[in-house]
Amino acid sequence: MADTTFDLPEYSVYIKNGILYNKYKHEVNIQNALNIEKDSMELIKENSIGMIPNITIVTDVQESSLKLHMKDYSKAFAGFNLIRHLSGIWMVGAKGNIKKAAEVISKSFFLNRINFVDNLEEAEKGARELINATDSLLEMEEK
Repeated sequence: MADTTFDLPEYSVYIKNGILYNKYKHEVNIQNALNIEKDSMELIKENSIGMIPNITIVTDVQESSLKLHMKDYSKAFAGFNLIRHLSGIWMVGAKGNIKKAAEVISKSFFLNRINFVDNLEEAEKGARELINATDSLLEMEEK
């Protein structure tokens, strides 16, 4: 699988060693979330990927840079096709309001299956275990 990258001032999306990485650089907002999903789906289609683990990185985002409101959740998840291709999700560096919002999203939309970790190494260790998974995280059996 070729490593491909979307690297923009607001975010980056790339596949490396069988893992899909999404990195918010300055702000978590609805437009960035929708663009990350679009670019992630483009990479998945380009590389003919069925299932892939995901690591979302928010370490460079200040807590005050969370610009998601309740009305945005329906926009973000109305056409959310990416989840059908994700075998797992790890979020690195979420703190404060960003973590609280992500926990609500995890509980409400992802069966409480987003893994919150402090560092990239921990996320990559977990993601590597699911590189060859055939089920999406919503289809997996409870542990």
